[in-house]
Amino acid sequence: LHLSGVRLAPKDRSFSVEIQDVRLGYSLWNLIKYGFSPHKVTHEVILIHPVVVVYKSSLGKEGKSAEKEWLGFKKMLEELNAIKRITVREAEVILEDSSGKKLRMTHSLDGCFRALSADSASVRLTGKLLESRDNNLAMEGSLSLLSGKPLRMFVNIKESVPSSELPFLLPSYIKVTG
Repeated sequence: LHLSGVRLAPKDRSFSVEIQDVRLGYSLWNLIKYGFSPHKVTHEVILIHPVVVVYKSSLGKEGKSAEKEWLGFKKMLEELNAIKRITVREAEVILEDSSGKKLRMTHSLDGCFRALSADSASVRLTGKLLESRDNNLAMEGSLSLLSGKPLRMFVNIKESVPSSELPFLLPSYIKVTG
């Protein structure tokens, strides 16, 4: 199955996701066993050029709305437990402030999320931090699918020239040099 131009956002609008291309791979055995029930037969998802926009005003907000959103996401994960691998190609993560100014945090992210068990997944991504032209970011670890939080995460950032856009994130009294 192939979907183009997919857009997702939680009710609280804390972030949004736009995906250029979504491809779903099916298990023939599960197709025979369950019929055409997408949540039971899909075993692999490929996301091509997903763009995640996180709204700065929502950062650090925890509480009942975040917990409610996670419970909805958790229920969806339970229904999609046949998916064993999610592959990501050319992903971007963008931070947007309340005035609409955007900072591309990462781009050209490639990698995968792989189900380890019913309650955890491994993560392996490489890409470019800020406006780097070279791959300078590698992340590897595991996530809890019960809490939505990392169990362990290793992040390796190679030396590179810092972006002039960093002041958007940092107070004016901090200067970043490379």
